[in-house]
Amino acid sequence: MAEYYVAHEFGIFWDPRIGAVGGKGRWADVGPYQVRSTYAQKGHLILHHDDLDDEIFILVIGLHGKYRMAGWLQAGDGKLQEYWGELEEGSGRFNFNVPQDKLEPMSSFGKTGPQDAEE
Repeated sequence: MAEYYVAHEFGIFWDPRIGAVGGKGRWADVGPYQVRSTYAQKGHLILHHDDLDDEIFILVIGLHGKYRMAGWLQAGDGKLQEYWGELEEGSGRFNFNVPQDKLEPMSSFGKTGPQDAEE
């Protein structure tokens, strides 16, 4: 549902088949953007080594139809050693866990992406 929320907010047609072809001929969640979500209000943007560095990821927080976009980041900017680790100790799942306060604000995103935020 987070993908639908982002698509609706940006006026982008959303195909519910996760992994539809997006920008630059790559697989993306909504248009050219990747969407990650969590119900945890202080949740992190989780990035993986195989996420493409030039892709834009949007973090959505919410559950049951009540969502907000917490921020966005280009994957390469979030793949820093300081963010690497287990989100939950003992889980055995290591990722880049970017705190919300390190994300770009949605106000810097614009209606069609980061490039038009100044317009």
